Amino acid sequence: MSVLVVQHEVGCTPAWFGEWLPFALDVRHPYRGDALPSSLADHAGLVVLGGSMGAYDDADCPWLPATKALLRFGVDSGLPTLGICLGHQLLAVACGGVVEKAPDGPYIGVVTLESTQESADDPLLGALTFPACTARWNGDVVTSLPAGAVPVAADSSGRVQAARFGPSAWGLQFHPEAGAEVFATWAEEVRATPDGPSLEPLIAAGLAEVSAAEEALASTGRRLADAFAATVR
Repeated sequence: MSVLVVQHEVGCTPAWFGEWLPFALDVRHPYRGDALPSSLADHAGLVVLGGSMGAYDDADCPWLPATKALLRFGVDSGLPTLGICLGHQLLAVACGGVVEKAPDGPYIGVVTLESTQESADDPLLGALTFPACTARWNGDVVTSLPAGAVPVAADSSGRVQAARFGPSAWGLQFHPEAGAEVFATWAEEVRATPDGPSLEPLIAAGLAEVSAAEEALASTGRRLADAFAATVR
């Protein structure tokens, strides 16, 4: 059985996770017309990747309601489920949480994860040695977790960076699948948008951070990929 991967746009690929997850990945591209399954009976897990759209952009991205339904099914059924960045936000909304613009503005670069009371016993985040280094690129954040969700990692200011939404369902605000090469691709995409010039200082600083810390980023990502694979098994 394969793991279903929902990819929202061309540049947001499984990246390192495509190499590290020891399963066949059924990658669907709904933005270019791929259908999402109505059931996950033929899949052993679900991964929902990031993207530049928002968690409430159903009108512009008509596959998002179906994605949220799959995420909710993962939570309710116990199917191993992982939401990354936008995937984390979609998972939160699917379960009754709230997503808003980040109060401090967009974040691009390296973030240090700190443990919470639940980290050590968590099947996914328990794989890390805290503090742990990872990478973020996001403009939106989950500002209110749904009932029953448990924070399992935070940043140095105490803001939630990872949460467990069900027995085998997690959302990660950060990008454990991405390193410097992927971030460079995203940078070029953003630089070509109207907002590109205003974000250039943030982009340049973030790229430098990610490049300098790539070995540590890969270590964090590999541990999380291995822990998620163990859950799928």
